[in-house]
Amino acid sequence: MKSIWILHEGNAKKTHDNALICLLIEHLSQSNPAISLDMVEFHGMGTKSNFFDSAHYPKLLKDGVATDRISKVLLVVDADYVADNAQYGGFDNTQKELNNVIAELGFESVCETYVMCDPTTKTGCLETFILSMVEPDRKKCLDDFLKCADQKDMKRILFGIYNIAYPKYKLKFETDSLDFSHPHFDELKNKLLALLGIHSGKFD
Repeated sequence: MKSIWILHEGNAKKTHDNALICLLIEHLSQSNPAISLDMVEFHGMGTKSNFFDSAHYPKLLKDGVATDRISKVLLVVDADYVADNAQYGGFDNTQKELNNVIAELGFESVCETYVMCDPTTKTGCLETFILSMVEPDRKKCLDDFLKCADQKDMKRILFGIYNIAYPKYKLKFETDSLDFSHPHFDELKNKLLALLGIHSGKFD
């Protein structure tokens, strides 16, 4: 059993959530040779609501934390929108509910969270987070489309529309396809560095 776990939405493989985190760890390993994907156990939690129910957390994880075999856990969850879910939607509600389940599990000393969203609006999901970093003129086109479509969260549909509209700037979850130097990545990078024992942080 690995001592570091990352839990995210969807499945542990072949999802944007897993792909982005893996790419970012690989990027960080280029300047930190001590970092490796082999250090981390990934677990897909399925839907967002599963994060807020302690019964959905794997017994292996609970037992590992209780016996100190698992020392660090990172939960990565989309913020989504308050309009769609008054209890779990939006950054503040998501963070509050994560804090509640962490306390219920007794994970306070080993667990950190990252709520995925547009850092400016504090709403959205992984795709919204990535699209927040595109050039302002292209971002305005996307925002105007959302207003026209009367949709607050189109997730992968919006991401696909961007790639069709701007093939020259196509966003893909592949090596060197994302600009990890963008400041919007800083918080997630720092949490991963703390998780992996490189940066000081909550995990110390």
